[in-house]
Amino acid sequence: MKTIELNLYKFNELSNEAKQKAIELNYYFNVDHEWWNCTYDDAENIGLEITGFDLGRSQEIGTKLVKDFSGIIDTIISEHGETCETFKTAMRYRTERSQLVTQFSDGITTNKVAEEREDEFDEIADDQEKLFRLELGRLYLEMLRKEYDWLTGDKAIEESLVVNEYDFLETGVIY
Repeated sequence: MKTIELNLYKFNELSNEAKQKAIELNYYFNVDHEWWNCTYDDAENIGLEITGFDLGRSQEIGTKLVKDFSGIIDTIISEHGETCETFKTAMRYRTERSQLVTQFSDGITTNKVAEEREDEFDEIADDQEKLFRLELGRLYLEMLRKEYDWLTGDKAIEESLVVNEYDFLETGVIY
């Protein structure tokens, strides 16, 4: 029988060099699970389905609206803060839609599209909705990028290693 004794350390007990090594060895620690779920849930809550994304070379996101245009705007305005880019975007599109309805009204009832102008209105409104979806997608892709950057940053990795109370070898390797 052989007995081996090891000295184990908590993250904060490691040398600065070993701490940096522990961070480097655990770069994917915070993103080895479905870290994007909260962002997907938030998007779904407002009526935007994220069908996929890539933070790599293509920097793209797939989205589709699962609520009507007005419903999405109302949800964003009621649930996202005024400083949030999605809120600002929703307010802008609400104003643009209101102006579009007025433009295609009969001039008397300005909050309703005139029946004879509905086809023309629908064509422009469809383009507006497409641009809105694309802009929301861009904003959610930016949220995902920021979250990923945070989770793979030194500070977040260090916090995770400390909170989870891992034991380390003197070299910074998790025991």
